[in-house]
Amino acid sequence: MLSRAVRSSRTFIPLKELNRAASLRLFSSLKTTQLSNINTSTTRNIKSFSRFQSTLSKEPKTYTTTIGDEKDPNRSPFFDYTWGTWLKNDAQEKAKRRTEFSILGLNNTVSKLVETAQKPTDASAKPVFEVEKNINGIRENLETFLKDFKFTNIKSMASMHEGKHHRLYKLELSTSEDPNAKDAESKEFVLRLPYNLQSSYYREVNLKSEVATLDFLSKKLELSVPRVLAYSSTPDNSIKSPFILMEYFEGNLLMHDWNPLVSGDLKDAEVKETLMKVIKPISEFNKVVTDFNFDAFGSLYFTTDITPEMNTLQEIDGRWSVGPTTERAYFKDKDLLTTDKLLPFLGPWPKDQPLAMVADLFKVELENFKTRLSVAKADLSVESTDRLSRAIGVYEKFLAVAPHLINVKSSTIPNLEELLEPKLALADLDPINVIQGGNGNVFVDFEGSAIKPFILTNYPKFLVYTGPKIFNLKEEVEGWDDLDDVTKQQYEFMYNRTRNQFCWELALNDANKKLLGVISPAIKLIKAGYLEALNSSSDQDYLYVQNAMVELSQMWDSYVELGLIGEGAEKIEFDNNQLAQYEKEFEEYQTQISSTPFVATKGWVPQDMFNNLVKMGVVSKKENSDDYDIDPQKIM
Repeated sequence: MLSRAVRSSRTFIPLKELNRAASLRLFSSLKTTQLSNINTSTTRNIKSFSRFQSTLSKEPKTYTTTIGDEKDPNRSPFFDYTWGTWLKNDAQEKAKRRTEFSILGLNNTVSKLVETAQKPTDASAKPVFEVEKNINGIRENLETFLKDFKFTNIKSMASMHEGKHHRLYKLELSTSEDPNAKDAESKEFVLRLPYNLQSSYYREVNLKSEVATLDFLSKKLELSVPRVLAYSSTPDNSIKSPFILMEYFEGNLLMHDWNPLVSGDLKDAEVKETLMKVIKPISEFNKVVTDFNFDAFGSLYFTTDITPEMNTLQEIDGRWSVGPTTERAYFKDKDLLTTDKLLPFLGPWPKDQPLAMVADLFKVELENFKTRLSVAKADLSVESTDRLSRAIGVYEKFLAVAPHLINVKSSTIPNLEELLEPKLALADLDPINVIQGGNGNVFVDFEGSAIKPFILTNYPKFLVYTGPKIFNLKEEVEGWDDLDDVTKQQYEFMYNRTRNQFCWELALNDANKKLLGVISPAIKLIKAGYLEALNSSSDQDYLYVQNAMVELSQMWDSYVELGLIGEGAEKIEFDNNQLAQYEKEFEEYQTQISSTPFVATKGWVPQDMFNNLVKMGVVSKKENSDDYDIDPQKIM
């Protein structure tokens, strides 16, 4: 069958043949990395990299290909990961992030979407429906963007962004077969493809949940986010990749205005304005999100995307359902756990069990540690059995507390009932995910979002700071005026991070005073172990969980007396030998982290920085290996 667009131009040419004959311009664009946002370790000063200049071309490389030529070798660079290099296992890491897909399949799918959008529908038509095999469309959005569009072919595609978990391409659709036609109408959209980093099950539920979350934010809460036209959670489709096709917005990122190291305190109106210019709009967006209360904990899905093995506890407007959580920690590095092993720990959880997700996080981590330990003991892996055993001990100790971590009937915590309500927690609230468009801010990137008690949430990641708090340099730092410049810079860094976090608290106070209990020092300390487990990035991070438990143990009796910790919680205690062992291991881990460049990025180096480091002789390839050595002394 021919689409309306084809019939209007060439009555006798089938769509498939027209696609194969058309040419397409591909732009493989590399953007300069902001070096000021990259830190080589947790302690080194980022200013040491200020002398590096970008070696990357600001002009995108352009390729021309025929849409139907799926074997065109010129396309290969368009799919390659290029924004960084790993010091270890670089080829394997880049292979996981290669985003090859069928351009012909995409072109045919877009044509099918246009055709579908232009068909008459009645009130009984499903809002979310299957357009073709394993590809769903959102009817209202298809009609909004494509109903009157006479599509012929994709005119051009440009690589926009190579992120941590996914890649973005910009598509330009055209109404003309002639790419140079001046009177042709065009429309731009974003194609987002996830990397192959986690299990296929996680990629599937994560993508489904993010699409439903975007739809909920747009349609239910009327917030400014990209509208999704179509999506698929599996590579078994015409495009040969999971994807989201969504609305494109032009504009600058709010990150361009973020200056976390601006000098001065909040009494200086200019300093406060500089910081709040970024923090306030994010806080205002989050207020609308958290004003809505759900009836269960988990993550959002379209009701039509709920599969038989998934439990649900709430349906909203016949369109969305609360199903299993998609918070990354429940899936991260769980390759040895099959889906049936994971599902019991993923919820959803009833509203009257606000701490069940805490216990289940530690249960799934323990299941993972124990499975890996069994494999390691069977000589099937090179993992450290001692480290896994110690991690198991720490997590079992916390699990004994988890179900009663917070006294959910406490009269000491102000507005506790509101703090325990199921609210949508957005994992990536960040100025890098805010586009300043002509009609206001547009918020993007909602993967891993979960419905949870607000009391269990943390500051946005770009504001998280767990180091020593300094509110006044001259009053709190002894001998401030006599310190050398390097030491002053270290204290100023702590002060700035403290100040920036306080700005979020000010914004929260303005937005919703009922939620201020979340920033109580006692609540922060009580939930610190849970947050450390939630954000763990390596096995040795169990030491951060243990560190939080040691700190909590020192306040345990006081918190129990105040009614902050639930009845039945097993007291956290450590004997002298346990404390000595913990202190030794924790100090060694801190030394390892502080002396290892790029440990925070797991050895990933932004490409422009990597090129400079190689040129300066700081980075060199290991002998008889594809890995790289780095000389940390030369960095300084």
